[in-house]
Amino acid sequence: MARCKKKQQLPTDAQLKQARDLVGLNYVTLESTMETVRLAKPGVKIDFGGIGKGLALDLAAQTLKKHGLKHALIDGGTSSVLAIGAPPGRKGWTVRFRHPYNKDLERIEGVVIKDESLATSSNEGRYYAVDGKQIGHIFDPRTGWPVENDVLSATAIGPSATDCDALSTAFYVMGREKTEAYCKSHPEIRAILMMDQQGELQTVRINFTEEQT
Repeated sequence: MARCKKKQQLPTDAQLKQARDLVGLNYVTLESTMETVRLAKPGVKIDFGGIGKGLALDLAAQTLKKHGLKHALIDGGTSSVLAIGAPPGRKGWTVRFRHPYNKDLERIEGVVIKDESLATSSNEGRYYAVDGKQIGHIFDPRTGWPVENDVLSATAIGPSATDCDALSTAFYVMGREKTEAYCKSHPEIRAILMMDQQGELQTVRINFTEEQT
């Protein structure tokens, strides 16, 4: 798709099939004894962009805690944060979100996190247009096309920034029903989905208690 973006054109069916045939962890083998990674098929690549910021935040938090820091909010950019403890006299750190597509609005939603991480995925500002069609940067690996559902942004909240980085993208692709199912079986993970409901913005909070909502 990067090649198609450069040429400002859509991929052909053959190009999509070729790309889909290179997707899957079944092509990746981790050899712990040798500390190596084996890719079973020519053309398979690993991109750490989906977890890079989260991993950096986890490592930064480890270093800060080793030096005795007990209260901090580490910002990894516009989409990832990690909270260590809470500000004095408060239950946690308040993180607010922007409207997924209307930057002129003030931040509209908030969540309090303590000893947790948060990551958000959306297509805000990250797309290109071909023949009037917007092509986003988050792809559904099953189709090879950008995700097309009613999710405008997906946020994952949990103990690990690395995991949240990956899960926010997964939740964006999975949609509400499958995200709810995942969080039901993983009670340590919370999610916030901002959804387009017939042109109106709806916020769905998953795995939140009454006190957290």
